[in-house]
Amino acid sequence: MQAHKRLSLIVGVAETLRKAIGEGEVRDQLPNVRSLSQDLNVSVPTVLGAIKLLDEEGLLEVRQGHPTRILSSAGNILTKKGQTSHKVVILGFPPERIESSLYYREVEDALRRMDIEVEFHQFEKKIWGLTGREFDRLLARYQPDCWVLANCPPKVQNQFSEKGLPCILEGGAALPGLSIPDLEIDFSAVYRHAAHQFLNQGHKRIHFLIGDRSAAKNPQSIETFLGVIRERFPEVTRKSVVQEYDGTLADLRLVLERLFAGEVKPTGLFVALVSRMIFTQSWLLSNGYRIPEEVSLICRDSDEFVDCLVPEPARYAHSQKLAVRRLVRMILAMVEHTPLKDHTTFVPEYVPGETLGRAPE
Repeated sequence: MQAHKRLSLIVGVAETLRKAIGEGEVRDQLPNVRSLSQDLNVSVPTVLGAIKLLDEEGLLEVRQGHPTRILSSAGNILTKKGQTSHKVVILGFPPERIESSLYYREVEDALRRMDIEVEFHQFEKKIWGLTGREFDRLLARYQPDCWVLANCPPKVQNQFSEKGLPCILEGGAALPGLSIPDLEIDFSAVYRHAAHQFLNQGHKRIHFLIGDRSAAKNPQSIETFLGVIRERFPEVTRKSVVQEYDGTLADLRLVLERLFAGEVKPTGLFVALVSRMIFTQSWLLSNGYRIPEEVSLICRDSDEFVDCLVPEPARYAHSQKLAVRRLVRMILAMVEHTPLKDHTTFVPEYVPGETLGRAPE
């Protein structure tokens, strides 16, 4: 009961601060925590909890040892309750399912707390582009201050860019030459780190298993992975390291069967996508290979199912709260016409797991 009361108090203090920011009573930066505690007649931990909530919403920038800064667009965005000042539309392209995504629901909740209207539009079938009539119909139906394009195909990126529409690309880099701000994982940092993890454990026969859709998103990052390995073993080629397949499990099985058919077998596999990691791990175990004694694995991605695997995979897990905060801040900047960087990235956390070990002798 006490915990519930304290949580309600934190939410109440956050609402008080949110209102003060929206009405311009507080500008540039918050007073120090102790002053707020005295002014609001609450404890310091309660104030800290409220500040953390507003930081996650993208209203504040919290840095240790520095005053808590109010983001430039926050005071303009926030209005009195019941007055919606801006509208955002999130477009989802397969396989992304935006309405059932906890990530996009958190984004929606954060924006709605600032009285920003949010609508979802889900394309049910995979498309390469929209016809002129489909595009015009989409624009007539929604007239938002900002479009968020989730997993957006290249042709649709071009269509939005040609119209000069205010949009943010989420889940992948924008096409070269397009000035669409994007938010994505720093895959180059991930691939570089993964390659070093294998090399530091003495692995020489390392392969990267990647389906065509995932490969198309970050071809330069794949070269980064290959480049790190070439620093140690100059003779390796892209073909010998990067094992691309058509994205289906049937084709992935063929790749695994080919790799492990010869006398010289891989000792390290870097796998893109959790579903492919699950399949690869199951295939190895069912064929009698010990993980990590004979074959080590690292997964490029992570989700809530990975913790259930035995052994637990080494993997890269991104902070959903961090990603939500970054996207919300980008949306706030766009609806207020504040300049945005073309490319915003974040680096996932490496989780060691139990599938990476020393290379066999």
